[in-house]
Amino acid sequence: MGQKKRILGVLAGKSLPFQSLADLAGGADIVFAADSGQEVCLDAGFRPDVVVGDLDSVKERLAEVEYRERIDQNFSDCDKLIAELRELGEVDFVVGGFEGDRFDHVFASLMSFVRGQVPVRLLLGQGHGKILWPGENWGFGSGTFSILPLGDAVVTTMGAQWELQHSPLSFAGGGSLSNEAQGDVLVKVESGCVLVIRDRVGLDWEEISG
Repeated sequence: MGQKKRILGVLAGKSLPFQSLADLAGGADIVFAADSGQEVCLDAGFRPDVVVGDLDSVKERLAEVEYRERIDQNFSDCDKLIAELRELGEVDFVVGGFEGDRFDHVFASLMSFVRGQVPVRLLLGQGHGKILWPGENWGFGSGTFSILPLGDAVVTTMGAQWELQHSPLSFAGGGSLSNEAQGDVLVKVESGCVLVIRDRVGLDWEEISG
């Protein structure tokens, strides 16, 4: 079985990620921008390969960029990006431009990933995050991390300062904030869906594909 395609998706959030978006674009097989996510790409010094959405916020159509218009106001540009992704099969997927000054858009994009059950890494201003589903584990090394339930979830950790043992978490009841790794950590999701955030830690394609 060959290596999965490396896909970088760029949303319209203007907050700078903890690491270089351009470096990740350089290692991607395809860069998708969701509508005005094209401007985020250009500001970071590269062009997307494909721009998808209703395209009403695209300032200029550029040469060597493919534009795929999807007009449906019942779906966000993030939903339309996910729809493009599904046509590629199983991929390694990283999203930049996630955070910005419109909290409703940030929250709606997170809802899109949960609703679409998309395996994704999110570039964040303070590090990066990963959405985990039932039966999935994430192992990593030292540092500070948080576990945020996206609904009801049951989670176990190993190697954390404050361990969770088949612990019920919920959106209303809270998660695990600013936990500390004590060596290698393993986060195991038994049910539900969580977002795990690693503070001040970058990522690379080799880690994702490994």
